[in-house]
Amino acid sequence: MNLDIAGKIALVTGADSGMGKETARMLLQEGVRVAITDQPGGDLAKSVEDLKALGEVIAVEADLTRLDDVKALFA
Repeated sequence: MNLDIAGKIALVTGADSGMGKETARMLLQEGVRVAITDQPGGDLAKSVEDLKALGEVIAVEADLTRLDDVKALFA
């Protein structure tokens, strides 16, 4: 599938498993640079390991109910 989004940047929340991780996978396959995030205590490092062969991916732990964590995502 070609969505014409190659080279864009995306932030995917809830990405240490399930739909968030699969969304990140699909975006990477389209050539998107992806930042993944999930609450502290998950296994984002494993998600990065699983996804990094598909493209550029970074992980940032953040609790999106905390304003300081949200601000840190964009710092």
